[in-house]
Amino acid sequence: MAGAARTSDDCASACGGPNMRRSPNRRFRAFARAVIDDGIDIVHGHFAHVVQAIERYGHAIIIA
Repeated sequence: MAGAARTSDDCASACGGPNMRRSPNRRFRAFARAVIDDGIDIVHGHFAHVVQAIERYGHAIIIA
């Protein structure tokens, strides 16, 4: 609906990239920012087996 207030957040969850690293690689960051630019609100990467980073990008959040 045009002009309607948003009532939910869209989340993308992605698996991929190197395990056990302290920070997300450039490919994941580029992917996360691209899907946010396409309208996703939260990007969750679950491949590293450790929390790598939490980043605010524009209106959205990236959890890697």
